Parts: sequence; structure tokens; C-alpha cells
Amino acid sequence: MNKGKNIKLNKNKIINIFSRLKDESNKKLEDDKETIIMEKEEKERLQKEREISTKEIENLKNEINELERQMAIIRKHNDELDAQLKSSQAKQTILENELAAGRKEVEILNELNQRLQKERQEMQK
Repeated sequence: MNKGKNIKLNKNKIINIFSRLKDESNKKLEDDKETIIMEKEEKERLQKEREISTKEIENLKNEINELERQMAIIRKHNDELDAQLKSSQAKQTILENELAAGRKEVEILNELNQRLQKERQEMQK
């Protein structure tokens, strides 16, 4: 019976080993399933973040394009204002020159008038 006892003990050991291996395998399988679920959730979260980031990037690109368009309009308007300013400055210079010439002419006419009046007064004496 010793042999039978040994066989039974060996059988029990083998059953215990297989049972422990099965438990370990089931535990590993559950851990792996949990890991897969967590990784899948993380992947979905990252995909959503990527979509949001992609939309934000697209919106920022559109905003940059709009700002560049507005800058071009402002530059054109600025160039037009510069041209108007230069034209106005040139007109102002012409008017200032004409005014100076007119004052000089009035001065000369006043001097002439004074001389003529002086001569007239001398003739009347």
C-alpha cells in the first residue's frame, strides 16, 4: 500500500500544482484583461485629445490666415494714407511758397504805395 499511497500523494501534488497553475493563469488572464481594458480606455482618451488638438490647430491656422488677411488690408490702407500724407505735404509746401511769394509781393506793393503816396504829398505841397 505504500506504493498506492505514493501514487495518491503524487496525484494530489500534481492536482495541487495544476490547480495552483490554473489559479495563477486565471489571475494573469484577469490582470491582462484589466490591462487591455485600461490601455483601450487610454487609447480612446488619447484619440479624443488628438481630435481636440487637431481641431484647435485648424482653428488657430484659420485665425492666423484671417489675421494675415487683415494685416494685408491694413498695410494697403497704410500705404494709401502715406501717399495721401505725402501729397498733402507737397500741397502744403506749394501753398506755403505761394503765401510767402504773396506776402513778398504785398510788401513790395506796400513799399511802392508808400513811395507813391509820399511823392503825391510832395507834389501837392
